[in-house]
Formats: sequence, structure tokens, C-alpha cells
Amino acid sequence: MKTKMFGSDVMLGAAVAASMTVGALAGDAVQWRVEDGGNGHWYQSVASSGSWTASESSAENKGGHLVTINSSAESSWIKYKRQYTWSTWGNWCWYGGKLNCGTVTSPNCVDCHWEWTNGEAFDFTNWAPGEPNCGYSTERVGSLGTDWADLFDSYPVPSAIIEWSADCNSDGIVDYGQILAGQLADANSNGIPDICECATHPELGACRCAGDIVADGTVNGADLGTLLAYWGPRTSGSFSIASDINGDARIDGSDLGVLLANWGTCTPAGPTVPGWATLIEAFPDPAVVTDPTLRMAIAATGLAWRVRDTGTGIEMLLVPPGTFQMGCTASNLSACN
Repeated sequence: MKTKMFGSDVMLGAAVAASMTVGALAGDAVQWRVEDGGNGHWYQSVASSGSWTASESSAENKGGHLVTINSSAESSWIKYKRQYTWSTWGNWCWYGGKLNCGTVTSPNCVDCHWEWTNGEAFDFTNWAPGEPNCGYSTERVGSLGTDWADLFDSYPVPSAIIEWSADCNSDGIVDYGQILAGQLADANSNGIPDICECATHPELGACRCAGDIVADGTVNGADLGTLLAYWGPRTSGSFSIASDINGDARIDGSDLGVLLANWGTCTPAGPTVPGWATLIEAFPDPAVVTDPTLRMAIAATGLAWRVRDTGTGIEMLLVPPGTFQMGCTASNLSACN
């Protein structure tokens, strides 16, 4: 799997293969890049919500989970990152490991096992000397420096590390990085791409068909009436913004044309990848396609932006429908000679 670094300010730690945004402050999200030997996931040090349970819930509300550590390299990278946050959040930190004893309180850990909160295999440990020393079924994994300690869930740990690893659109890139890059919309700022929440939040813009202004799953007279009511320059109102289908800051004939072309029932499910191709990038990269109107036009086709022909290996970019003048006209004939 290959991933990308969304940002150019990077430095490498001398002691470990690590990358971190230059001048990063406590709380900044950073990526452990694949090209630096990492997993492409994003990490963030934050103030703890108190208990492990509350901190994990807070992490999930941001679209991530408390950090899981599956190798010595990742453990070293986490230590390197935390050096920038100790002075602000304190030395103790919650990780995403928990002791699962079911409903049994087991002083000797009988019938108990440690597990990562997101279901990953708990096959790497970095216990401090004498740990684990579990006595209750509510213990969780915390850290002091680089070693782990099992702590009561209610222990007042001042900090936590969130990790983002989800790839809900299966394009090989962690969703959170694409949100930071502006490649995937996250209108409700919950760390989950809007296109992955259409089943539960059909009102989100990315879940609407082009022209479904009132977000009822159908492009019909209600959408037409709304568009005509907001005809003219786009304002800050939600219906005016929704009526500007092509994103050019005006509600006019071009928006009307898109609405009429999509008349009827619609079921958007993110960009479509042709059967003869494999996905590279679902949405246009703002650093490459700098014109927002063009990005909107590409997205409006319902097709993926970058794909690779499975048979030939040739990479292909989507060109949205439109017209242009090819060749000379009578008015510029002399310039063509």
C-alpha cells in the first residue's frame, strides 16, 4: 500500500524512522508515512477526557480511536511524537489497550485477555518491569515514557493519543489525511468522510445527487422551484449554496441544466470506478486541480478522478463534459498563420 503526505513541512528524527510537521504544537495531527517505514496512519496528542472510557469515546467522536501499537518501530515513533507534548499534556498518556475479563473480576487475570479497542491483534507488548499487574477488570493501558502500565479506568491520566486508520472508501489512503487535504468533504467535522455516512446522514452535500437541492433523494419540482427562487448570486444561505450546483458562486442556467439532466430518482454512493479500471484517487487533488469549479464539474460526473486501466496499466484522468473552440475562427485567423 502506498500513501501520501499532505503537506511539505517534514523533518526526520535521527533516532527513529519518523516524520513530523515542523514546528508542530501539542495537538497537531501528524502522519507516520509509508515512505518513512510507517503505516500511513495519522496520530494526535490531546488532553485526556479523564477516564480511558471517556477518552476512547472522544476519539471515536473524532473518527479515530485511542492509539494501537503493533511493533517496536511504532512504539518508538509514538515516543518521538510525545516528546513534543509532555510539557502541555503531561507525561502519562492513554493508549487503546484494555483488559477484557467479561463479567468476571479476576485478581490474577484468570479468564482475562488484553485487546486493542479497534479489534487489532494484541501481539506486541512493551510492559514496564513488573507489569501487567492487573487486579480489576476495568484496567486499561497507559504509558509513562516508552513503557506501558495497566491502570484503572478511572485513573486521572492527563493525555491521550488518537490514531486515525479508517479507509472507508477503500482507495488505499487513510480517510483523515484526505479530509485534511480537502479531498474528502467532512461537513459535520466528525473525522469521517461525508460519502461514508450517506446511510445515516443523507442530508450531507456529498450524499446528494447533483440537483437534489432539498435532499429528498429525488430531483423534481421541489428542487426546480428552490433553484428558481434563489436565482442570481449565491448567498450564505444553505438553500442558496445547495442551488449553486456547479460551485461557480451563481445560480443560473448552468445549474438549471445539471438539475434537468439528473431529473428523477437518484442513489449516489460516491464516485463510480469503471469495470475495466482500478481506483487511484476518487476525488481531484486540490493541489493539482486548483480551479474549484473544475473540481465540482469532475465530482458532478459521479466518476472517479484517477483510475488505472487494469489491462494496460495506463493511468487515466477524468475530463468532465464540456465544449471548447478547436482551430481558428475568422476573428483570429491571422494569429494561426
